[in-house]
Parts: sequence; structure tokens; C-alpha cells
Amino acid sequence: MDLPTKGILTGTFNLLGKRSQSSTATGGTGSNTAAAQNTVQTGVDNVLSILEGPTYLPQITASAGWQIANNLRARNVLGALGPTSMGTGSIALSGTHTSYYTDKAIIDKAINQTQSALAYVLQESAGVRATVFDFPAIKYANGKRVAGGKDQDVMAEMSWTAFRNSTENKTFRITRFS
Repeated sequence: MDLPTKGILTGTFNLLGKRSQSSTATGGTGSNTAAAQNTVQTGVDNVLSILEGPTYLPQITASAGWQIANNLRARNVLGALGPTSMGTGSIALSGTHTSYYTDKAIIDKAINQTQSALAYVLQESAGVRATVFDFPAIKYANGKRVAGGKDQDVMAEMSWTAFRNSTENKTFRITRFS
């Protein structure tokens, strides 16, 4: 998932399957129903709030994103077309968060390996459907202050890794409000 300052919020995913099979007809009964038409969300209009630990950050956040990998793997064997089964793996959830450097608190969290939390609240339009992407336990893998040059702002570029919160027993939570 990518939340840019200027641009469309984007997400991609890959599927891993055991086999594919062609059908001669569509499945199900009845007539086709058109998919819901939702508006395109952007980093300007649809990011309602960003929380880092207990701190509200949308005024200083420049970009954010995260990647989730379930580390599944196809088990292929001789004499079979396609995988015969899938191997499961552990979740690997990491991300980046870039903000204007306003104080040393976020860099100190990286240096001291202090646990924090992140939450991104996206809203389709005023008062309509909101989605919260919540990471209740993260640690910054590294953080650096980047000063691009003369007459440029100092940015805090942070990378983080999520892990299971021992109290909530969650690594990642998506909550949707209508």
C-alpha cells in the first residue's frame, strides 16, 4: 500500500494458487450485477488522520506505505503440473513513514528500539465510509534525518517492522466504518 502526498493511494497484491482451470460457462445463477463504484482516493483528499503512538501526525507526514508478505510457497513435484500443495509461512509486515523533522522523539524511538504504534485513517469523502489501517505494535528498523540541501526541509525517513501486540494479540487490523 502506498500513501503519497500528491497522487492516488495505491495498493497491489499477488495471488498464489494451486491450479487454474478453464470453465465453459460462468458460475452462479441469476443476472450479472455491476460492481460498486467508489471514488478514487488521494493523499490530498482522503487521509483523515495519522497516528504515531499517541501523536497526531497528518500535518507533518509527507508519505507512508507498507508491505505484507505471508511467505507462502508453492510445493512442486515431478510428475504434476502445478503445485501439489502450498507451504505456509510467517507474516512479514514492514513499512516506511516520511515526515518533516520537527523534533528528535521519532528518531530516539529508532535508536532506543522503543515500541510504538501506527494508524492511518482514510475516508472516502466527508462523512462517508472510513477505513483504519492499524499497526498496534511496531519498532523502527532505522531512522535518519535527511537534509537535502540549502533551502530544503529536514525530513525524518523511518522504516519500521510490525510484530504481534502481546495485549491485543494482533499484528495488523483493518476496520471499516460505513
